[in-house]
Amino acid sequence: MLGDDAVVSSPFSMPQFVLPAARWLTPAVAPRVLWIEGRDASGDRLLGVGCFEQRSPSLLVPMPHLRGYHTMHSFRGGIACRRGAAERVADALLAALRSPQRVQALDLRTVPADCEVFQAFERRLHALQGQWCAQGAFRRPQLRIDDDDVLSRLGTSLNKDLRRRLRRLREQGDVEFRVLRGADAAGEAIDRHLQLEHAGWKGEQGTSMLSTREQTAFFREMASGFAATGNMVFSEICLDGEVIASTSNILVGDTLHAFKCGWHPGHARHSPGRLNEWLLIGSLRENWPALACFDSNSAASSYMASLLPDRRTHRRGVYALSAPALVLQRVARYWRPLAWRFGADD
Repeated sequence: MLGDDAVVSSPFSMPQFVLPAARWLTPAVAPRVLWIEGRDASGDRLLGVGCFEQRSPSLLVPMPHLRGYHTMHSFRGGIACRRGAAERVADALLAALRSPQRVQALDLRTVPADCEVFQAFERRLHALQGQWCAQGAFRRPQLRIDDDDVLSRLGTSLNKDLRRRLRRLREQGDVEFRVLRGADAAGEAIDRHLQLEHAGWKGEQGTSMLSTREQTAFFREMASGFAATGNMVFSEICLDGEVIASTSNILVGDTLHAFKCGWHPGHARHSPGRLNEWLLIGSLRENWPALACFDSNSAASSYMASLLPDRRTHRRGVYALSAPALVLQRVARYWRPLAWRFGADD
């Protein structure tokens, strides 16, 4: 599977995510799929996959362009590329964008700054007098796993506080932590997760996945699809047999990607959500000895930032594909703050 051998691990360009997202979250948008194959000693192989949207000129990108396919639950953009194929994938991407010349720019968001594909893409674009036009960047919390003592990297004070909270929770009854994978990460596990994610402030504010029929259907289909391929992972805390906290995660290659979390508000004083993430982190080596990273898929200001000590820079911007397109994009920066103020998001 390409996802397991990708330069940058990401579930958000995999069919288990894109198909339900297109069906339920963006029914008016038909993603355009760039499928890149190449031949080596073993025959034809899939080298890269990218999903894009055809966009008309806008205030932020004042020319016909492609935008990386993006939804409210797409926490990373870019293109899935097999290890060792970055140069070939960059060549194919540039050729697809420029022939026929229907687009003049490529709009991307939440792309790792160290992505090999786009580093190679920029080198080729320079010869065409094109350029990356930055629109923002942030440092995403994550945990690089380079030794067996994973929890020691979180810091003494944090570990001490969460051990204390776990002791207090155990005073309330029998506590069990469990990790569900494969067939166990489907059906009832999905239902429990949706209920707990809806139970707190997200449900009150109408931002939970159960708040709309479309988000509910999307998550059920996505999670079932990843469960069928062994990529879906739930972690749960049970108190006297009742699940009081649940996290959903997607395992792709050497990275475990956090997705959503939920907990029973009646146990908020014990921080069951944070405890669940902490116990999951502590179990990473045992469950996946070859795992290299736990990615929060969250904002720099999220509660996960207090748990995870490492950061990876992600950026948003536009590739102007020629000198004239670069001039237009540079001009657009003068009204960009006003466009964002009034809700432009293209």
